[in-house]
Amino acid sequence: MVYLVYTTNDRIMEEFGPVYGVSIVDDMAIRIDRPLQGYKEGNRYRLLDSRKGTSFAISPVSVTAQSGKVVITTGRNTYIFRPA
Repeated sequence: MVYLVYTTNDRIMEEFGPVYGVSIVDDMAIRIDRPLQGYKEGNRYRLLDSRKGTSFAISPVSVTAQSGKVVITTGRNTYIFRPA
């Protein structure tokens, strides 16, 4: 299981990235990460949000690990994931 930290793909970031709420106790912003289940399909990765039943697929050009996160670059976008 992974969390999408950031992507240059605005649509994917909006649908699968973190959301923010406000604590009723101290009025502070709270980051709420959405867990994604990853599957390898040939040369692509499919990431599923099982709570909503939606998914997206990416075809990596490069995959690197940096500071405990995985950075996947495709032909158009960059995706940064961290392990759950």
